[in-house]
Amino acid sequence: MKNTVNKWDGFANSGWMSQWGPPLLLLTFVATLSWFGTIAQVEAGALDQEEVSWEGGAVRLWEEPLTLPTYRVDPPDHNPMFFRNEVYQGAKKKVYPYPLQDKVTRILETKTYTAVHLENEYVALTVLPELGGRLFTATDKTNNYDFFYRQSVVKPALIGMLGAWISGGIEWCVFHHHRNTTFMPVDYTLEAHADGSKTVWVGETERRHRMRWIIGLTLHPGRSYIEATVKLFNRTAQAHSILYWANVAVHANDDYEVLFPPSVQVATYHSKNQFIHWPIGQGTYQGIDYEGVDLSRWSNHPEPTSFFAWNLAEDFSGGYDHGKAAGVVHVGNHHIMAGT
Repeated sequence: MKNTVNKWDGFANSGWMSQWGPPLLLLTFVATLSWFGTIAQVEAGALDQEEVSWEGGAVRLWEEPLTLPTYRVDPPDHNPMFFRNEVYQGAKKKVYPYPLQDKVTRILETKTYTAVHLENEYVALTVLPELGGRLFTATDKTNNYDFFYRQSVVKPALIGMLGAWISGGIEWCVFHHHRNTTFMPVDYTLEAHADGSKTVWVGETERRHRMRWIIGLTLHPGRSYIEATVKLFNRTAQAHSILYWANVAVHANDDYEVLFPPSVQVATYHSKNQFIHWPIGQGTYQGIDYEGVDLSRWSNHPEPTSFFAWNLAEDFSGGYDHGKAAGVVHVGNHHIMAGT
């Protein structure tokens, strides 16, 4: 994005931002943890489908069918599966009362989904409630840059807790990573606010532990950022362990750089059983010799692996495509969401 410093409320003037050239698109998170809480009813806002002049910073929010090529997942076994002795990325598949979604096929069909569109003069978003409430597309309208990965097909792979999982956009991993309903419909509603901002809410009551989550995506008039509000509710009298993270996909290429803040000088693996200096590697990590390698550049990795920021002390992280002079920044309170 160019010539957009006025839309950043001073953020683009920070030393870190100016170091990386043109401003990045901002994604900000507000997290709320509520134990023994009750969920507030959200009034649906009026759908805004008429022609809009973007002068004055109007925000549109509407539903519209979206047709996508989709690989079929056959119906699950009718018999309940209480537990499958499989480990996926360190987690176990204690799936009951959900059925497994492991019958993926190579049969390509055309399927129409209900898409919720949220748009202002700078940003255009698409949310698919039928696919776990996933933020499916996110585009910077000033340069037509998809700052999250824009998927062109729904092609499930066996990565989720129940099996079926798709890539692209943002997956909301609530209570359990690659959660059980990541490929299932969730509740949603639309809300209009007095200040002209508008929100699409997605969420559900999770049936394994009877906890509830809602996530609101808000666009404000005249602003180039997305505000995500995350609320987690323990509706039961028991304590439950939880995990929350937003699984964000971007368009990786030889020019893409992952940006961790200056405090991050070490990266670690999923189970925190391996560590490596960041951003310039020293030694071996996951069986790969990274001595002297710039780990922040996607093109320097010979095979897929994971790097997590260790002892992060700032409230941001991001990614930047040097070839397209565009990128994205995530901002959130690292005391609440330590992985920010």
